[in-house]
Amino acid sequence: MKWKHRKISRSEAESLLREREKELLQGLSRSTKNQLLRLQGRENSSPRELGVHRILSQLNYEAWISLQEAKRTIQNGDWGICECGKQIPEARLRIFPETEICTKCKSLHEKTALFKLPLFRMVAYSGIGAR
Repeated sequence: MKWKHRKISRSEAESLLREREKELLQGLSRSTKNQLLRLQGRENSSPRELGVHRILSQLNYEAWISLQEAKRTIQNGDWGICECGKQIPEARLRIFPETEICTKCKSLHEKTALFKLPLFRMVAYSGIGAR
């Protein structure tokens, strides 16, 4: 597939993801690392089915899952491209190479997620805190 990000090459993206993976694995024991690395290559199995969730309790689970997804997007050339179709800024990718969305879309997602929380809706519509 054609590489879509104009500021970071495919090989540089792969390197950024390898470094991030090292950061995430750094605090794990050798046996846990080996087990996790064996399991990550299996297709068609959810992390929960493989018992990875327990192993990942020491890791930032969300970051690990995003990292695995980012590795897949490198293969199809979509790494670094937000769901809105725009390039994710180079600075953001260098800090969080596993990110899938730009800061504008992330902010929108967070606002939407907050609004979906039952307590937030209850307070927002009840007038609590209004003066």
